[in-house]
Parts: sequence; structure tokens; C-alpha cells
Amino acid sequence: MTFVTVYSLAQDQTRTEAMQKASLGATDFGLSPLPALIGTSEWWHATEDGSLVRKVVSGTISRAYWGSMGDWPECEVTGNDGAKSTWTREGDITRYVEGLRVLITFVLHPWKVPDQRGLGNASKIVLTVEIEDSNRRSDPRAPGPGGIGLRTK
Repeated sequence: MTFVTVYSLAQDQTRTEAMQKASLGATDFGLSPLPALIGTSEWWHATEDGSLVRKVVSGTISRAYWGSMGDWPECEVTGNDGAKSTWTREGDITRYVEGLRVLITFVLHPWKVPDQRGLGNASKIVLTVEIEDSNRRSDPRAPGPGGIGLRTK
């Protein structure tokens, strides 16, 4: 089976810069700059040497939908172990099609202030999303605010 990389944090300079700005800001908001500032060579090394726990979710896209107020692209993944998890559809959101295999690689990075706002001690920072190669696509139009009023079912 062939997989296509639809998202790579290493290539997402805009997101990396935004997370760095929040980490270095004076507020309690954002990721801790320890063990390293996200996106730096030290940080990438920490994702490889185990200082930041790297995990992979391997499974099938069981649902592609619009969360929040019908304006946030999300998907549900049913892992090979049967566990379900929810993820933002990163990269080309049309590639997230129910029934396709997916590999999501992420790290757990601590927040500046652990368990603030009920978010737990660490954030799941997606490094890559790889989806089974297919010419099937999902609809990129959001039904909610800012969307086109698309109604599904």
C-alpha cells in the first residue's frame, strides 16, 4: 500500500512561527520552551532521541467531518487496536476520506502551564500525516459559519 504525505510540520513555517511566538510570549498561553523551542534543530533532535515522546496512530479514517461550529475540519481515526481518536485534518483536507488508511505521527510537548484550561499536561503536536494514496476526495466546503451552508445528511 502506498501512502501520500498530506502534512508535514517541518514544512509548515507559518504554524511553527506562531507556536514559537506563543511559547516565547509573556502569557501562560502556549507550549513550554523546554526541552527545546518547537521547530528548532534542538527540538527536532528531542523528537528523535525520546526527550519528547513520539507516537504513531495507525488506522483507518472512520469519519471526516466539520467540528466546532461546523467550520473546523476534523476526522475520526479508528486505530488498528480499535481505539478511536479525533484529529484536525491537517494539510489537504480533501485527502481525508472515510475508509482510507492513515498514519499520524505526533509528539507530546508540555504546555507552559500544565493542565491549564483542562487541556492536560501536554499537547499532541502532529509531525506528519500520511494517507493511503487514492483518487477519492472529500468535500472541502464547510457547512457552518464562514462556510457555504453545505448540509450533509
